[in-house]
Amino acid sequence: MININSSDLLLTYNNFLAIENILNYVGTEAERRIQSNTTFLNTIQFPFIGQILQKNKLTSLNLKFSEIKQFNKENAILTIVGEFERLVFDKVNSSSVLIKDVVHNGYSVGQPMHNFRVAFVKDESDIFNLAGFNKFLDSHPKYKDDLKEIIDFRNYLAHGKRLKVGLPSNMTLEQIVTTLDEILLLL
Repeated sequence: MININSSDLLLTYNNFLAIENILNYVGTEAERRIQSNTTFLNTIQFPFIGQILQKNKLTSLNLKFSEIKQFNKENAILTIVGEFERLVFDKVNSSSVLIKDVVHNGYSVGQPMHNFRVAFVKDESDIFNLAGFNKFLDSHPKYKDDLKEIIDFRNYLAHGKRLKVGLPSNMTLEQIVTTLDEILLLL
């Protein structure tokens, strides 16, 4: 079991695990019962029953459950990265407001560029995506590189697995959620 500090990321990861466990149970039951009849698949209203019956039932069933598990994992990655993005930008926005206030009230009159002091503070309009946020991780090169890989992978999945938009990754879901959680701890 992995340790996740963010309750939001933990909830999303646990949702993935719950679905994965249900898929494992249903897949095992279906595999056990399919040789004698398809009543179980009919009972759970399995939408792929026609495809399975046309081929080798056991092989087709296992292949279909593998595809569904992969779909679940990819959706979990998209959801976890989306949740991370929401959490990051909640912090960007609240931090930006505080920093602007400090700069506005703390940078004294007569200093160079005093009238433009607040323009030096970044906000959501300057950092409008995770790639923009990733620039803040310059002092943490491992996280910067990992977040870039995660962003590229998310883009790859979100845009139909096209290589021109993002890249595949060998990172596991557990590595992704752990890395994102550790980055949140830096904020």
